[in-house]
Amino acid sequence: MTTTSEIVTSPAQPLRVISTSFFFRIIEISDTQLVSPNDTAHFVCSADANPITAETIKWKRDGFKFDEAGRVIVNYSNSTRTSYLQIRRVTAEDAGAFECVVDNGVTDDDMTVIKNVTFLLVRTKPKIDASPAYAKAASDKGKAATLKCRAKGAPAAEFKWHRNGDVITAESDGGNKYEIESTMIVR
Repeated sequence: MTTTSEIVTSPAQPLRVISTSFFFRIIEISDTQLVSPNDTAHFVCSADANPITAETIKWKRDGFKFDEAGRVIVNYSNSTRTSYLQIRRVTAEDAGAFECVVDNGVTDDDMTVIKNVTFLLVRTKPKIDASPAYAKAASDKGKAATLKCRAKGAPAAEFKWHRNGDVITAESDGGNKYEIESTMIVR
């Protein structure tokens, strides 16, 4: 919040102090959206700011084409102080972070800008990485071997390991033979 005070005086009027607050904050931003290809994604960002106009709340993302007529629509409601982002006919390339930026424009420094991020995930079938680093594994006889599997998809892929048609779990063979570890990487 930025607060300013000003002393106003004139020969005909007594001294008076004017104090104005330029308070602003993001009240609400949409949770991560998971949509299927060709569906529509809806995002909202509501702010409390003084002053506030349609220019106060903006959506940003590097490389994203917000100007695609008919496919990407941004609307602002003055009564709810909310900016709405709608992306029609979603594609896998649309997936990523969208930033809601609130700038009350009172000064040119970063102290008058607040940002928050939400994400668009587009449903995709898991695709297993078949590169050489993941296609083969080896170890010396009697030594531990590490088998790796990497897949990309949304929502996050679930992995199951099989050997000779049977599912392998960390508890298989009394829990002494297998260790299974999963790591999710968000990009």
